[in-house]
Amino acid sequence: AGTSSCVMAMSPDPQPFAGVWGPYYGAALPTLWLSEGGQSATGALLDHIIRWHGAGGEPNTAMHARIASRVAELRAAEGAALAARLHVLPDFHG
Repeated sequence: AGTSSCVMAMSPDPQPFAGVWGPYYGAALPTLWLSEGGQSATGALLDHIIRWHGAGGEPNTAMHARIASRVAELRAAEGAALAARLHVLPDFHG
């Protein structure tokens, strides 16, 4: 897995937000402002969760593909209702 993740938003006008990088003019496309937010080491965290989980194993491309496929199945079957019972607590390091 990769080492980090980010969400990027583009706008014709600058949109500053607290805790978000930017806005940067022309950083992604010539006439738009870009703002981004991200987290470091998210890919390494996913690998850690796979190794830690009882059904896990060594993370590899096939394992990540199976996980992504299962998430897609759940989203197709449950839609937005999936998120109502999905709780993620990001406190691995305190």
